[in-house]
Amino acid sequence: KIENLEEEISALKQSISNMRVSKGKGGGGTSNPLHERTIMDGLTTTITLTSNVAANNKAIFIFYNGQFLSNTNHYSLSGKTITLTFTPDASTYIDVVYWRA
Repeated sequence: KIENLEEEISALKQSISNMRVSKGKGGGGTSNPLHERTIMDGLTTTITLTSNVAANNKAIFIFYNGQFLSNTNHYSLSGKTITLTFTPDASTYIDVVYWRA
């Protein structure tokens, strides 16, 4: 369990920002990462993001109460919709850090 999740996410965003490919001849670039938090109700297993995810839905990190979730084992992603393979307890949270397509 990560005690200071906001600090960890901020550090992750900074690290990834430092790795960005600069815009220029043939390089492209990336947008700034987005962070969305959803408080779960104990019934819902889907989360709808505000934007589509870049890099063929691969530019995403998902955390359940601070624990990293892996694609296919813990969730699937289609368009803007994350479908969890489990039902989170009520009052727990899902944090999503992703890059907009």
